[in-house]
Amino acid sequence: MQDAANALMAELATIDQHGFSAEELDDVKSTRLTWLKNAVDQQAERDLRMLTSRLASSSLNNTPFLSPEETYQLSKRLWQQITVQSLAEKWQQLRKNQDAFWEQMVNNEVAAKKALSPAAILALEKEYANKKLAAYIFPGRNLSLTVDADPQAEISSKETLAENLTSLTLSNGARVILAKSAGEEQKLQITAVSNKGDLSFPAQQKSLIALANKAVSGSGVGELSSSSLKRWSAENSVTMSSKVSGMNTLLSVSARTNNPEPGFQLINQRITHSTINDNIWASLQNAQIQALKTLDQRPAEKFAQQMYEKRYADDRTKLLQENQIAQFTAADALAADRQLFSSPADITFVIVGNVAEDKLVALITRYLGSIKHSDSPLAAGKPLTRATDNASVTVKEQNEPVAQVSQWKRYDSRTPVNLATRMALDAFNVALAKDLRVNIREQASGAYSVSSRLSVDPQAKDISHLLAFTCQPERHDELLTLANEVMVKRLAKGISEQELNEYQQNVQRSLDIQQRSVQQLANTIVNSLIQYDDPAAWTEQEQLLKQMTVENVNTAVKQYLSHPVNTYTGVLLPK
Repeated sequence: MQDAANALMAELATIDQHGFSAEELDDVKSTRLTWLKNAVDQQAERDLRMLTSRLASSSLNNTPFLSPEETYQLSKRLWQQITVQSLAEKWQQLRKNQDAFWEQMVNNEVAAKKALSPAAILALEKEYANKKLAAYIFPGRNLSLTVDADPQAEISSKETLAENLTSLTLSNGARVILAKSAGEEQKLQITAVSNKGDLSFPAQQKSLIALANKAVSGSGVGELSSSSLKRWSAENSVTMSSKVSGMNTLLSVSARTNNPEPGFQLINQRITHSTINDNIWASLQNAQIQALKTLDQRPAEKFAQQMYEKRYADDRTKLLQENQIAQFTAADALAADRQLFSSPADITFVIVGNVAEDKLVALITRYLGSIKHSDSPLAAGKPLTRATDNASVTVKEQNEPVAQVSQWKRYDSRTPVNLATRMALDAFNVALAKDLRVNIREQASGAYSVSSRLSVDPQAKDISHLLAFTCQPERHDELLTLANEVMVKRLAKGISEQELNEYQQNVQRSLDIQQRSVQQLANTIVNSLIQYDDPAAWTEQEQLLKQMTVENVNTAVKQYLSHPVNTYTGVLLPK
């Protein structure tokens, strides 16, 4: 906390002494207006959820609802009125009215209250105000990405998997899946799926890999700094995101069909020339350490961590110590992140959009085929070792007067769960979830929320069912017993013809939407690849849906869900 306060005071004092530069202001203006203009140009693709969210926000805050065009035009006029001088005046007004803000901030944060008093913060501010601080030097903007193409890169094989679904193998070993959506979106989605994730790392690093990935993703790539990348991304209408999970890492880039090349440039540079900003890493690292120190103040997180550790007999589930986090440097974080995509042969690129294949081939060969094999490739991870005994956890640290109940049941599937079986299990879970809502929340009137979730781990070849609900503390045992009785009855009863018909109709509607949505189709192919090691498995879903019967659903459910191997129960109670 002291380090964070020092860094903040140094930043504030630097602005006090030197102000903002015209170059900085122009860069912020340009980047912001470019994103707003992109929103105008792509208005037809703005989905209903975003529109609903903006309407709700407008209503809640009593502000006028503006269309993307109106927001852009208004912002253009307002940005013209903002100068370095007016910005400096606003800054001085803000600084004069800050005392109450500091006191409020400190009093609202338990950790800050223990570390720094309002008086200590004001004293620290005065100390930095009397120091001579160097002015911030705006680095300028280099808005280009240089990619070293491999002239020998080529497509070594091609296979048609299904209609509008093609598989390419590149000379560097990478695989590319090309798919066309049925909609008219002008969006191109490129997702790199690596079969390396945080489970590929030892226990003393595993929990830091996602943090490292976040730091690298927030830094620049190639010759672009973090701020330059934001400007470049805005000007080229591209966005990028990444996610590290146990056995995989996903890197997604969204581009426009009328200008797809920047998307390929960005994903190439993110894999081959990633960088890390030392300040970003230090900030995330410090936040991780502070979160560890204050875990006792967040009982729900502490409870979830204890449940996680109970379900496995594996050191990779343990939280790291402060010194282990502190010793993991920015260089370590960058090296770890680069290993996630260290071997092209372990990467599958899923590309979805309405772009002619012959136009994409040149970009695929140049930007994806030129990715090199690393000298230190990462080994594939192994699933977490499952605990063999049943376990229960009771934590009496909840701040609210409610109980939080979680029950995990693990089933050994012995054989891989194929798509048809997964659909049968999902249909059953929909009916089970309805039973739980009716019996536990509505009729028993003791639970505030109830959820039922099934998940399949293809590597470990097991199935997990999570029952979770919040309730009145004195009734958690009674309601858990009732919930288990509901599950037993539903398992014996199976699903009905009407319930199956409802499930089929809902899934069919989702499939119709999926075919027209670039993002949803890309997600489906990626999930098919991860769950079934087959990017085309999803193409059978519509046919399998029609073939589902009450008999085969109930048979599959009884085969897979009748005998749990382990049960892990946890209750978070008020203090």
